[in-house]
Amino acid sequence: MKIGIIGAGRIGGSLGKAWVAAGHDVQFGVRDLDDADLKVLLAESGKRASAGTPADTAASTEVVVFAIPGAAMRETVATLANALQGKIIIDATNGAGTPEKAGVQLIAEQLPGTPVYKAFNSVGFEILSAPQFGSLRADMFFCGDGGAGRSVVTALIRDIGFNPMYVGDLSAAPMVEMLARLWGSLAYGQHIGRRLAFRMLTADDER
Repeated sequence: MKIGIIGAGRIGGSLGKAWVAAGHDVQFGVRDLDDADLKVLLAESGKRASAGTPADTAASTEVVVFAIPGAAMRETVATLANALQGKIIIDATNGAGTPEKAGVQLIAEQLPGTPVYKAFNSVGFEILSAPQFGSLRADMFFCGDGGAGRSVVTALIRDIGFNPMYVGDLSAAPMVEMLARLWGSLAYGQHIGRRLAFRMLTADDER
């Protein structure tokens, strides 16, 4: 699968390298194609990684993942709206929402009819490339459209080593976005540290 990642920072870079390692083609959409850090990321990622402008990346890939500062999301989505039509959109950002709505819900309003999902926002960037804790794998909680795109997102989560945990359509987005605040409170407020992820236990775990 060809995955476009808008942003090549710690979150976008970690996801991109993990998906390349899983056999996907990844293109990073960035404003500065000559950026030194981008060149290092491409070298580390391997031959299945490339870079292009955000517009080119959105137009030429099947799944588009946003890994940019939350404050830039609405403007960026508006700029790329035409190229994003018909794609599967994953929002991995935090901080794009309002007191009334989660950021990913606002994005969905900008892209009517486009399947939009929230995922990869609830752990530190280091966990995205190392979700295995001893014999246990971390869960990745996500929400969004229940159609065919859900299976794609489920597979992409599983491909980088997480257990996919679907929590419902975008009405569940505020809960998923709050996981990032819980993670930060535990990692920093309770001094647990960044090597921290979530796992759900059910009756199946007792068997």
